[in-house]
Amino acid sequence: MTKKSTQEQPRDLAQEVYSWVKQELRNGSLKAGMRITETDLSKRFRISRTPVREALYLLERDGLITYEARRGIVVTRLDQQMISELYTMREHEEALAASLAAQHASEIEIATLGELIDLEQEQISAAKSTNLLNQRIHGLIATAAHNRFLNRNLGLLNGSLCLLPTMLEEKARALEAHHQHREILSAIRNRDSAAAGEAAAAHIRS
Repeated sequence: MTKKSTQEQPRDLAQEVYSWVKQELRNGSLKAGMRITETDLSKRFRISRTPVREALYLLERDGLITYEARRGIVVTRLDQQMISELYTMREHEEALAASLAAQHASEIEIATLGELIDLEQEQISAAKSTNLLNQRIHGLIATAAHNRFLNRNLGLLNGSLCLLPTMLEEKARALEAHHQHREILSAIRNRDSAAAGEAAAAHIRS
């Protein structure tokens, strides 16, 4: 990690730290319950604690970190009620995104979605690759909905999902998810809004 320019704004540095922590959650390097300290982040990025504190504030706002007595700042641990609430919201939002994507996705977005799903099939036995592809597939569907407010909501929900272990490490579930992605893609290609929403909702419920 190179030393940061003194001209770089604190808010830009805070965003960099914020993005790095979220990426570490997505790839599984940071897991629920792990401690995060201002000192460690300041040393990693070779920056002062001011932008680190700003990044931690953003992460706490998004529910990704919490403060625990005697332990300090930790990656949030979701309880059963929180998980239930999260998936209830995700089912609704993902269904809406797929439905809107069927109406508004460009041909390039649909073609790219198909390429990602083909790649998913090729890498179905590689759990880490499959998980990252799954995130890209859902991210593209959200983008293809062309609704900035929905996209923002899904970004927050999917950030929280990174706090949970992925089920895609199980090959049977990875294959099931892949077939469900194909069903969503087919409905989007056919511009069938209702079918796309139903396929996405069924995918999340499963």
